[in-house]
Amino acid sequence: MRFLSAPWIVGLDPAVYEKHSRNAISQARHLADAAMQIGGVTVLHPVEANSVFLTLPSYIDNVLQSHGWKYYHFIGGGARFMCSWQTTREDVEALLSDMRAAV
Repeated sequence: MRFLSAPWIVGLDPAVYEKHSRNAISQARHLADAAMQIGGVTVLHPVEANSVFLTLPSYIDNVLQSHGWKYYHFIGGGARFMCSWQTTREDVEALLSDMRAAV
């Protein structure tokens, strides 16, 4: 068991945790800020962590799903996108590119 937990112990170091959480929040903010510029997309809630809540028109939703993007759909039309510690700017830009292409 000790060997399985060793990588997790490093992740609990406050400096490591803050570094990774800063990246996730930064990518989420970038996603929300850029998504607001896409016609028909609205941000439902302020970005306070690593999640972004958007309202997507059906034509954007259909394109994202056909391209394999995974996100949670809420009743009423909202969509939740999550950024992790390993989400890169390129990942976010790829998602935004598919959103823009749908418009």
